[in-house]
Amino acid sequence: MTPSKASTTNDMTITAVADSAVVGTVAALITATPQPAVGDVVTFPVDLGFPNLNGKSFIVTKLTAATGFELGQVVAGTGTLKAGSKASHYLDSEMVCLCLNSLSINADTPGTISVATYCDPTATLPASVTSAGTLSFGGYVDTTSKDYPALLAAVDDGKQRVIKIMLPNNGYIIAPVTISQITWDLPLDGAVGFAGTASLGSKPRHFW
Repeated sequence: MTPSKASTTNDMTITAVADSAVVGTVAALITATPQPAVGDVVTFPVDLGFPNLNGKSFIVTKLTAATGFELGQVVAGTGTLKAGSKASHYLDSEMVCLCLNSLSINADTPGTISVATYCDPTATLPASVTSAGTLSFGGYVDTTSKDYPALLAAVDDGKQRVIKIMLPNNGYIIAPVTISQITWDLPLDGAVGFAGTASLGSKPRHFW
């Protein structure tokens, strides 16, 4: 899980954006200084100039040159890079590893609004307000670890963070989340556990 805000000292200046020219390869090619490391999280500004990338977070999947890197499974598409654009850069070393014992991603069912009439009592329209879903997680309380205090801080400040789920030999799933609550399980005999819920800022994406 990333901090609530990236350090400005790690900001990257974007100098070029393109798509991979290798046939059969889906990857956005970014040129920036300083160069990130594989596994780092990069968040582009909302006015970068590429609709597919504007304001979104991605995982660096490969380094390509002295100042280049790839975003696997990402299509940069068409656009015009805004001069002087800077991307927020979360170092892998800045992220807090969450030692959880359960994790599930729950997609919300799109809501509807009733517009029933005598002619059609079941008529509905799609709701204009939609949600990307929620993330449910659980673990055991350990006040000496880094992850438990970080989760409590996330609940208190209510700020959005990016969560990165590592899939062994299969890349990463990432999503912007806002942790809304944590509850505790207090057994008579056994370890004290916690459970939490986070709202998703957008649909989770799988990169490799």
